[in-house]
Amino acid sequence: LNDVDRGGATAFPALNDLKVQPRRGKALVFFPATIDGLLDKRALHAALPAIDTKFVSQVWIRQTAYNGHPSKRLQQTLGEPLGIQDGYNIAGNLLRQHHQPMAM
Repeated sequence: LNDVDRGGATAFPALNDLKVQPRRGKALVFFPATIDGLLDKRALHAALPAIDTKFVSQVWIRQTAYNGHPSKRLQQTLGEPLGIQDGYNIAGNLLRQHHQPMAM
């Protein structure tokens, strides 16, 4: 929605620490699950702190009715399901790893 020159990237640590910087006229589109609805942990992401103003828009498209839980999992591949708090902790740790304090 707008250019963000300082901070504000979306980081994907499981994809070789890929970071996508916001640019006006561009959209970041990704799917957090496989076509059959299985969670893809490679899509774990977090918004890094924005120093400049960052506008966002978010759209969720669900494959099935949403009841507060992912529709499918492969526990033998992905391990035990993450709870909501686990997701917050992972995103928080990612933010702490990439946060650069602002110079005063």
